[in-house]
This record gives sequence, structure tokens and C-alpha cells, in this order.
Amino acid sequence: MHFRLFGFPVHVHPLFFVVVALLGARQSDLGLILVWVAAVFVSILVHELGHASVARAYGLRPSIQLYSMGGVTRFAPQRGLTHRQSMAISLAGPGAGFLLGGIIFVASLGAPPAVPFVVHQAMRDLLWVNFGWGLLNLLPILPLDGGNVLRSFLQGIRRNPDDRLALQISISCGGLACLAALYYGLLWAALIAALITHDNYQSLARFGWGRRIAS
Repeated sequence: MHFRLFGFPVHVHPLFFVVVALLGARQSDLGLILVWVAAVFVSILVHELGHASVARAYGLRPSIQLYSMGGVTRFAPQRGLTHRQSMAISLAGPGAGFLLGGIIFVASLGAPPAVPFVVHQAMRDLLWVNFGWGLLNLLPILPLDGGNVLRSFLQGIRRNPDDRLALQISISCGGLACLAALYYGLLWAALIAALITHDNYQSLARFGWGRRIAS
């Protein structure tokens, strides 16, 4: 699926809908699964629009892609960004999600008692995705937004592009997140945390534990 939204090119891979539907398969009703898929689609798109809007404000030409593991905003052509600009772009995604979540929350307070169940469920899904995922996405784990903020912050205060410390923190936090997810029985979250932690470990080992890694 290809389209443009607010001037941004958007590409949605079919696996995005498949994976999101599987995550919502705990619900037996097909209609509620479709509501969940729509809520996740809107929420992740708003999240990426937050990244893309700030990136465009800094003179970049971003494009948005939704794929099996979520979403990503790419910049073309790329140019040098300050560390503060990089952090602002990273924080804009969760910020846009929190704004949408806040709007939904206020709307839910004013909703009439007889609101249809499907609308109530849609609001619950939107609140969970935008607040729940938004907070998790701020964990200091690469390549989550929180991890990107951590990397930019460390590079800024240390004035070098060495990523080793950011990767080490990501590995530690990712391992803890995996254990916490297992403790609470969140197998999907544990699997994702384990995969991310493995990737960060591989990155650190690939470039050498004692060598500088270019940003």
C-alpha cells in the first residue's frame, strides 16, 4: 500500500496488518480484532508523522514505512544533524502518540453512557497503544526512540561518536525488560526484547568491545 499523507510518502507492507492481527488474536470476535488493527495502524502512523514533521522542519525529506515490526521514518537526502535535533526527532514520535492519547482520553470522559461497545473498545485500544507503547518506546534501548535519545545525548556530552556505552546500556535494559516480560507472562514482549538485545549484543561484538563505533 502506497499513499501520501501531509506530503509524506507512506508505504505499508502487508505483513504489518498480519502481525498486528496476530497480536490481537487473543480476542475471539473478528470485529474486535479489526478494531484493534485499525487502532494500531492509526497510532503508529501518528507516531511516525511526529518524527517526520520535526525532521521536515529541520530541512530533511522524510518518508514513512510501516512493516512487520512496527514503523520507521527515513530521511532522504540525509544531512548532518546536531545532537539536540536528533533527540527532538526521536522524542517527536512518542510526543505525537501522547497527544493523540490525551485527545482520546478527554473524549472518553465526555462520552455518553450508552456509547456502543465497539467505540468503547476502540478508545481502550487507542489509549493502550499510544500511552502503553509510547512509554515502552522511551526505554533506553536501541533502536527504540529512548535508545536513540540516549545515544544522541551520550554522543553530545562525550563529543565523540562512540556507541559502545549506549549499546551496553541497551543490552542491560533489554535483558531486564525480557525478564520482566517473562515474569508477567508477556511472551510476545519477551521475544521482542530478546531479539533486540541479541541484535545490540551482535553490534557491540561485531565492532569490538574496545573499539570506537562510528555513528
